Amino acid sequence: MNYDPIADIDSRFFRERGKRPVVPLRERRLLSALLRQPNLQRAELAEILDIDGDTFHALIMDLCERRLMRLGEPEATASGGKSSPKLLLNARYCCSIGIAVHTDHACVALMDFAGGVWTRFLCISGQGRDDTLSSIDGEITSLLLETGFARDHIFGLGFCLDGQVLDRTSFSAHPALKQWSKVHVGPLLSQWYDLPIWTETAAHAAALCEARFGAGRKLDTFVHLSIGRSLACGLVVDGSLTRGAFGNAGVLDSLLNTGDATSEPSLHGLLANLKQHGASVDDLGAVTEGINLRTPGVSQWLDQSAPSLHRILSVLTGVVDPKAIVLGGRIRKNLAKALVKRTQSLGPIAGRDKQHAPGLLVTEMPPEAAAIGAAGVPLERVFFSPST
Repeated sequence: MNYDPIADIDSRFFRERGKRPVVPLRERRLLSALLRQPNLQRAELAEILDIDGDTFHALIMDLCERRLMRLGEPEATASGGKSSPKLLLNARYCCSIGIAVHTDHACVALMDFAGGVWTRFLCISGQGRDDTLSSIDGEITSLLLETGFARDHIFGLGFCLDGQVLDRTSFSAHPALKQWSKVHVGPLLSQWYDLPIWTETAAHAAALCEARFGAGRKLDTFVHLSIGRSLACGLVVDGSLTRGAFGNAGVLDSLLNTGDATSEPSLHGLLANLKQHGASVDDLGAVTEGINLRTPGVSQWLDQSAPSLHRILSVLTGVVDPKAIVLGGRIRKNLAKALVKRTQSLGPIAGRDKQHAPGLLVTEMPPEAAAIGAAGVPLERVFFSPST
């Protein structure tokens, strides 16, 4: 199904009501520069845009009049010259919503125009799709009340799911999410929430969160490896997420088919080890919340999964040549750090010397990272993408 979220954008957001685009390329380049380098001086911004002073001033005044930007307190220039008001994104211009649906829980995020984030976590085990959407809608209402935004302040909604893209806005998901599989999520959610809908895989959305708020603030090329029931990653190259021809770049399921679940560097592999050592756990929630490094089966999982992870990291290094590989997803941070240590003990990644090997990091992002990344997608695509 050929769903286009741009067609669902409310006319009040367009430059002139009912006329496209919402913001033209030159304005997107300016907004993008402010988003990524908020302390730029006016002269630096004008140089990035390659426009003269009068044109730049008119552009700033137009964006302020439309309330996408605001003028802050005056500050001295870098050269010590006459002070001028600081240029800021207007956080209250609008907001966007992000939804991440996982096998046993969902996360909801609200992001304001300047990147402020608020989140909610809810259990959806045993719920049908409509019940889940109703629960999520309740959390959206709660977030709007907390932040002071009204419903008509929502610009759009980003949705992500644990799974693979089948066709634009439809996914192939885990059996626990069968009600979400092979469903055109874009039109479905657009009708449910009366908003334009952008979709991503959960791994890609988590990588977008990492790119904006985590390791990506210092690294332009990195891999974000989401460790959950399975393994998937987001590939960020030169500051941009690589989605691939069909939207499935970074799906690593085929690399886990070893025939021995206990050696998988995933929570499914950890669960298999815990059961082998007598634990009565059947869901990922128990795996992520109720164990530590001394839990029987954890040390064995670290020993058995580290070689598999080392091979996978070597493949990613050879293909992407990243500056870092960041471990995230649902794995507890203490387990991720222990897994990094075991993996590093096996020798250099891809046989590379220290100078050319990627750093292995553990994410500092919260468990709601995928929802946060999804919330940023509508704003990024329409307001902050400097090249489309």
